[in-house]
Amino acid sequence: MQQVVINCVYGGFQLSDTGIAFLKDHGSIVPEYPTQIARDDPNLVKLARIAPDQASYCKLEIVEIPDDVEWVIQEYDGAEWVAEKHRTWP
Repeated sequence: MQQVVINCVYGGFQLSDTGIAFLKDHGSIVPEYPTQIARDDPNLVKLARIAPDQASYCKLEIVEIPDDVEWVIQEYDGAEWVAEKHRTWP
């Protein structure tokens, strides 16, 4: 099973400075905009498990999905869920 971290309340995904420092200290690559961190990053999953309070104005949740599923995070007003990736056209 794959583990993916999402924000399960309205407001959007954001980590605290301490949470970002935790990821960097554990070897994760944190992009210029930390909201774009890979949500399946093992260190982010670890952070969500041991210190979920290191999120700013959001609530981290770990979602487990089957290994063979291609996934994408979708959101409405900042509350997120994991959906199976599929093709769409405008």
